[in-house]
Amino acid sequence: MPKKAKGGPRDSVFTVRLPARLRYGLELTSRLNGEPMTDVVVRALSDGLSSENGGLFVDLPGEDLPVFLLPKVWDEREPVRLVKLALVYPPLLGASERRAWEAIRAGDKYWSSSKTRNSKATKPVRNIEELQVAQLEADWEVLWADAEAAGGRV
Repeated sequence: MPKKAKGGPRDSVFTVRLPARLRYGLELTSRLNGEPMTDVVVRALSDGLSSENGGLFVDLPGEDLPVFLLPKVWDEREPVRLVKLALVYPPLLGASERRAWEAIRAGDKYWSSSKTRNSKATKPVRNIEELQVAQLEADWEVLWADAEAAGGRV
């Protein structure tokens, strides 16, 4: 079964070592605002991602200004997240993700349209609306295991 992420502020655990000065600053901010330190950290991370200065903004074709990437690629379902990232901003795909994406893109059973080939292109042209999510989720564990295993092959 594919991993599902709820997307809430505390559904995932992340451990990080902080300089003592930064931790103290977080503690003081927590006291100042009367909120738990974890809420301060979650808010700071969220603000950092959505900041146009160093955040998760990318240039996309057809857009005049950089676009906040997270809303365009986020999905609770891991395989759908991978497909969205591959379709919207493929440079951020990791090696295993690229291999899984190639298998998904080439697999006609994951797409509803038979009009997937561009006359000038050798690779199928895909869009998210044609994705057969149930079929992809059913095959996800095997697709991902194959993509990771292929990383060790030369």
